Amino acid sequence: MRKNLPLQNKTKPYFFFLGSTKSSTKDCPYPETFGPYEPPLPSDFCQNSVSLPTPSTQSDENRSRENPMLFWIDSHQNDLETTEYLREIYPQLEIQFAPTFSEARAYLEQNLRDIRHRQQLLVICRGHYIQESKNVIDVVSLLDELNLSVPIGLYTMNRVSLNQHIPNIPERIQVFEERAELLNFVVDNLIH
Repeated sequence: MRKNLPLQNKTKPYFFFLGSTKSSTKDCPYPETFGPYEPPLPSDFCQNSVSLPTPSTQSDENRSRENPMLFWIDSHQNDLETTEYLREIYPQLEIQFAPTFSEARAYLEQNLRDIRHRQQLLVICRGHYIQESKNVIDVVSLLDELNLSVPIGLYTMNRVSLNQHIPNIPERIQVFEERAELLNFVVDNLIH
């Protein structure tokens, strides 16, 4: 049983009601009383109250557009430790995975409008997508085709082997084979 406590100051208390009880009128969503120890609401309460905006999908959409996005063209299970670490140090970072080049193309094309409205977008890819006969040059071409000028990082296990197979990697691509380099790429691009 709740006790009525005296007010420390002379302001009126605010009541927050969560739940449903009988409403005093069809137009007023608030109950006549909040319980046996609280006074009833004034009869003109609903006419004088201000309605607060309800959350909408649009505001959620705007919030997601404010969050930076890392689009990682690789399996989400390839580097779980790095992914978790990024989520810890940058909780508002949205990380989206596409395990294959064709899935990356489909995702980018389907979500292009949202992606273009993002304040920040970073892309990390592999050097090769062997089963699709695609590589990092195809990723760059795709981003150019979609008019997405974004920082691109290439995470490889062997930089020497990568350079042997793809000797002319565009300068705008940052190549790294160490986890620390990948993390620096993400952090540097999110801060600037």
